[in-house]
Amino acid sequence: MSESALGNGSSGLDMTRVMKLRKYNGVLSMLHFVSFAAILGYFLSNEEEIISTRAVSFVTPRLYQDRIQVSVNGTGATFILEDVGTVNVVYLISSFFFLTATFHAIYAANIGGYYDKYLAENRNPLRWFEYSITATIMIVIVSLSATIQNLNLLAFIAVSTVVIMILGLVVENGIAKKQDPFPLIVVTVLAWILQVAIFVYVLVYFTATISAVSDAIEGRDLPGFVYAIIVVEVILFSTFGLVQLSHLYKYIRTKEVPEFLSYENTYHTLSLVAKLLLGWLFFFGALFSGGDEDN
Repeated sequence: MSESALGNGSSGLDMTRVMKLRKYNGVLSMLHFVSFAAILGYFLSNEEEIISTRAVSFVTPRLYQDRIQVSVNGTGATFILEDVGTVNVVYLISSFFFLTATFHAIYAANIGGYYDKYLAENRNPLRWFEYSITATIMIVIVSLSATIQNLNLLAFIAVSTVVIMILGLVVENGIAKKQDPFPLIVVTVLAWILQVAIFVYVLVYFTATISAVSDAIEGRDLPGFVYAIIVVEVILFSTFGLVQLSHLYKYIRTKEVPEFLSYENTYHTLSLVAKLLLGWLFFFGALFSGGDEDN
């Protein structure tokens, strides 16, 4: 689809704003790629030192899995917590930075013309596909920071986040196609229920860990960067949902598809803030300071 066709089509897409948005995506791509290279490079060049400190519990936390062991005579069952190894959080952070940088580069270059095409249609399914990967990685990192190490629960959180992103795509497509608002409201409510369930699990585990650490060692507390990650990311994840609520509300109120480029720009900015804060809070907290903070 040519730029002239987009600019003069029935969508009335403002190509001047589209070009600015593409340039913005180019800047975002560079910021994410620099973060990817800086954090991963620092870790690889200081891996032994980092792993030898108490930061190891945050950088490479152990994972456990619930397993049911049934007795031979079938009279009972026992739950066993099985150690399944470790996960490297730095690699997870690097992966979402790299993936985000790649998608922003695709938007900036308008590869295949898909970005302009979707903007003209008042939707961006590519963004939701990216979120289904990167937001899932991010919420897993937040969960690990909250000391959730049960692989079964982490899998539930990850799958639920993917479903939330799919539901977001459904709502955005529905608005773009001027579908009946009621099903879109139902889908939005379902997405919020899942998101709140995730937040509840994270906060319950986090507060339980705070209590356990305090009881075990008087005057000892979790590092400050962990609190910052949990609080900031929960707020930012909620803000993404509020942006879509605003989008849906305007559609219901006006019965017209709201102007889309502003929403697209807002999503990109929120994504930048959420990812940079998560990545660099973890970097300075767990890597740079060694994850050790005394009160």
